[in-house]
Amino acid sequence: MQTFKVTAERGTSGIWVLECDELGVVSQTTHLDQAEAEVVEAIAHQSGLDPAEFRIEVTTS
Repeated sequence: MQTFKVTAERGTSGIWVLECDELGVVSQTTHLDQAEAEVVEAIAHQSGLDPAEFRIEVTTS
């Protein structure tokens, strides 16, 4: 199973910016605990994989 790394960085407005550099995916969320749910569809689209075929690892910076 493939793992995609997503970096979450809190912006000045309090919104979390989510980036998966490997795929060029960028998203955002107001709550860090929702980060995976916010990027899963974009990662699936960019990678061509079904969400059941990969994991997402979110780290903060």
